[in-house]
Amino acid sequence: MHPPRPIRVALICYRDDLLAGGALRVAQLLAQYLPQEGVEVQLVFAYGSRGPVGDQVTIPVKYLQARSSRDWQAFRQARCWFREQHFDVLHFIDAVHWLYAATLGLGCKRIVHYHGLPNQKTMAWQDQLLGIGKRWLSDAGIVITHGAKRGVARLGWMAAARLHVVPNGVSPDYFANMPTQADARKQLNLPATVKIVGEVARFSVGSGLVEIADLLKQLPDEWHALLVGDGPLRQQIEAHAQASGVAHRLHFTGFLQDVRVAYAAMDVVTLLARYQSFCLMLAEAMLARIPIVGLQGAGEYTEREYPLITIENAILFPRAQPWDEESVESEALYGKLAAAMQATFTQKIGTAKRVEEAAQWVTARFTARQQAHGCAEVYRTVLRNSL
Repeated sequence: MHPPRPIRVALICYRDDLLAGGALRVAQLLAQYLPQEGVEVQLVFAYGSRGPVGDQVTIPVKYLQARSSRDWQAFRQARCWFREQHFDVLHFIDAVHWLYAATLGLGCKRIVHYHGLPNQKTMAWQDQLLGIGKRWLSDAGIVITHGAKRGVARLGWMAAARLHVVPNGVSPDYFANMPTQADARKQLNLPATVKIVGEVARFSVGSGLVEIADLLKQLPDEWHALLVGDGPLRQQIEAHAQASGVAHRLHFTGFLQDVRVAYAAMDVVTLLARYQSFCLMLAEAMLARIPIVGLQGAGEYTEREYPLITIENAILFPRAQPWDEESVESEALYGKLAAAMQATFTQKIGTAKRVEEAAQWVTARFTARQQAHGCAEVYRTVLRNSL
């Protein structure tokens, strides 16, 4: 007997740009690990030209180079191209609505990837209607947490029976070879002798990064902060740090293709986001063996069913009102946060135990290989159900 042919899958994303954030990293890791699951993968970007992912992956990459969602020429060309490819599955890592329309009736299965709870407060009514419409235009959904599954089903965007929980994953192999702290700081032009708390994130509403200045005010002058990434909140972060008198202790790297150097430069990783469903930064910090001390906002990373964060592998202090963007945490809470960060140095045995527990936890439950296997199983289920 001949072995079964590979499942042909298109991973559909907005743009090959680091500003896309976690969704782009999910696509890159799936592109790397899905071929080991008997899946033939092609990355498809709706907008823009070749970027960091296209330069790194070994699989085919297609850039549709649409100018906007109303680019009718790109719409027609995309439909013709997808018809010629004969994909078995279209996996929408990003919700590119016009490509949903362009691929209707082509005979391939369509899967939506939900990276967390849809935020109706910040979503245009058209997007909300399209979200509901995909209930009938999609064959399945992949959600990264059990809480997100409940939320998507509650909104009526897809029936719970067609939603499959596949947690995000990170690559232990990638973090197996870390630079030294001295080399990392030299590469990033950071002071060699200070203590550094850092975060890797997109600087957007909900990230909580403006509050990094409030944290620094509670820490001794020997503590600095490192922010990796960029986004629309950058000027507000800088302005608040300047007004708080801590701007000289705040460092920015912009986006980094190799985030290992950033984690290696840090002494502590913090989380300030008001909502995260999973948080790839936390999983990466766990593999990099950097202690995590932060504020626990809303989110499913601590959910009961399959948590990423537990009381054994990180220290998080609950926010009072995580969904309220206008709320300000008390100085006392920032003081507790600062004290816990300083304790990572004075309580070395406890810190080492927590860091090792974190590394073992993420390696056992949240690897990119496990994520790829879970997605491949969803593809097989959807195709099998159509026979």
